[in-house]
Amino acid sequence: MAERLPLWKKWMYALGQLGWSLTSFAIGNALVYFYMPPEGVNFTQFIQKGIVFAGLTIVGLALGTSRLFDAITDPLVATLSDRSKLKLGRRRGYLAISVLPFALLSYRFYRHRVII
Repeated sequence: MAERLPLWKKWMYALGQLGWSLTSFAIGNALVYFYMPPEGVNFTQFIQKGIVFAGLTIVGLALGTSRLFDAITDPLVATLSDRSKLKLGRRRGYLAISVLPFALLSYRFYRHRVII
């Protein structure tokens, strides 16, 4: 029979996500405020403000598309990882494989000053 996880350990696991959640929330709020500032705030307008398609804004479309992409790719990558027989292990193998494309894209964005 499996041993029950003590409540303090459950809290420790849950607190690991707290920093990520707070950071994600802060960046999301700043993104919306910066790209679609409220009336009276004098920011340079970088993208079209207001509705662009079927009641949606550009920021909303970008955020929604990224969440939809995650909803499709996360289970796909998890399934591939679970079935993996890589020498480094199921997870570490995928992390090792992802280093090169991540480094190349990061360098390209940094070099060309692409801001996402």
